[in-house]
Amino acid sequence: MISLVPADPHSSTTCADWGRAHDAGAEAVVLEELEAVRNEVYRAWEKPGRCVEALQYRARRLPHPHLPWFWDTVGHRLAGISARYAGRAYALARKAEQEHGLPVDAAYRQANARLFARRGALPAKELSVHQAWLAETLEPVSDHREFTAFLADWVASPGDLPADLVRRIRASTRAAGLGAASPHRPQRAGMERVDRCTAPGGTGRVGGVGRGGDGQAGPGRADGVRPRSVDGAQGVAPAAGGGEAGSAAGGRLVPQGAVRAVRAAALAAAAP
Repeated sequence: MISLVPADPHSSTTCADWGRAHDAGAEAVVLEELEAVRNEVYRAWEKPGRCVEALQYRARRLPHPHLPWFWDTVGHRLAGISARYAGRAYALARKAEQEHGLPVDAAYRQANARLFARRGALPAKELSVHQAWLAETLEPVSDHREFTAFLADWVASPGDLPADLVRRIRASTRAAGLGAASPHRPQRAGMERVDRCTAPGGTGRVGGVGRGGDGQAGPGRADGVRPRSVDGAQGVAPAAGGGEAGSAAGGRLVPQGAVRAVRAAALAAAAP
């Protein structure tokens, strides 16, 4: 089912594609679902919260097996409008799977989570949910590889990061029986995105925290601190000083050592 993850999230037809393949007698229903999503998302630019509220009302009438695909489609299409409400739709999709005991395709779930992570459209609390699901689904080394690939996409996005990210990475590394792997070369292209986004002069500067691409101070408080919560967790990085105290990409704060920890975990996972 990995083919149901859209190449272009803005024009996602995931709910209709799944319906045609798995509920042939519901052609009219799936087309109606897709049309409702299109119409509500079109009106979502100014008030995306109302879009989700309207679609929640509509979702009450859908057969339970359709719900995850419906909400993923909503999330895909909202990702370019409101990361917050795209993340809300993602959470509703996972809630439907759990509440109704629906089957989960592992390859789709992994690829879909990484799509939302790349768009910066996952609430930080979903990290716990996804990490637990990976641990239940995959054996430890594969779990760790997938988790670090997922984190690489998340760190390279504009999305907020949880304050306990470093602790989670270390726990995953230990569970996989892996240690520091600095002699090994990373084998995943995703880490190149992390490097570009977190290097001085990149899109999410670690070495030039709190400054724009021209080297001038970015917007923030007069004391140089960029105040922003990390999905309800406390941000930990001042916007001055560089190093890995924190990273500001459009005001985002990255917890202490997060980039270094993700990089080390990916190196360990890539080791033969």
